[in-house]
Amino acid sequence: MVKASYADSTWKKYSSAWKKFETWCLEHEIESTKPCEPFTVTLYFAYLHETRFTKGSLTSALDGIRWAHEIAGLRSPTESNFVKKVCEGAKRLCPTKSNKKDPLEPEFIEDLFSTSNLENLSDIRFLLILTLSFAGFFRISKLLNLRMGDISFSEDSIKLHVRKAKNDQVEKGRFIYIARTGKFTCPVALLELYIKKAALEKDSGHYVVGHLKKVGKGGWRIEADKPLSYSRARQILMDGMKPIKEKFPDLNFGTHSARIGGATKASNMGIHDRLLDNHGRWKDSGSKNLYIRDSKSKKLSVTKALGI
Repeated sequence: MVKASYADSTWKKYSSAWKKFETWCLEHEIESTKPCEPFTVTLYFAYLHETRFTKGSLTSALDGIRWAHEIAGLRSPTESNFVKKVCEGAKRLCPTKSNKKDPLEPEFIEDLFSTSNLENLSDIRFLLILTLSFAGFFRISKLLNLRMGDISFSEDSIKLHVRKAKNDQVEKGRFIYIARTGKFTCPVALLELYIKKAALEKDSGHYVVGHLKKVGKGGWRIEADKPLSYSRARQILMDGMKPIKEKFPDLNFGTHSARIGGATKASNMGIHDRLLDNHGRWKDSGSKNLYIRDSKSKKLSVTKALGI
């Protein structure tokens, strides 16, 4: 019953961390692991700090040791203030790795459209993930959960219902509008082409971005009963963006690059912060500022406005 209270992935994660601690204890001839002395746990944290030197390893160890004691009905040594301080200090001493992703530029999207086959459903799906993420400031996880019933079409735009958003206080979701641009990269026109090629039913429960199955020679069929996994979507994006990566090898792209690129472009074009907040569904302005990369001209405008 205790095991059933945890998700399988959570149980595996915690049990794996606990087994690593048990193995370390056995190697150092520490027999009593449950209940474990707080000082033993601090020694283990010191060991992880010297060998792993990552915050993740310390957090996993803390969670695993707490979990093992809690499911045994024992008081966890991780509740000790001494243990907490040692863990916090070890994390502070770990180096901070910066892995900021670069924004996707509109010019890159145009290049990818020009080199893609818009008769091929696989190519269309890649471009759709890219353009909707860019135009709707979508996190990839939110885009993958989008269903056909969440989309409303009109002459000049589409309205997307994002069922859960960080800035949604009343838990009714948010509506995002994406305009028809008339350009060959128009995300609305691309979505309509995708729906036609994939034979998806409007107002249905089918996922928009689904799995593709090969049919015949060069043909594809969409399987929209379950969403695409994050790892598969990431692979699709990274594979599709290889031509851009080859031209600009120093750029660091990821699944957030389209969201960052869309927010950055809109901000540099002077879109009001309130509209940006609603469109990007950020919980606060501080979160939004982490995404936006101000252009050089926008940065220079600060000094130019000083009148000296």
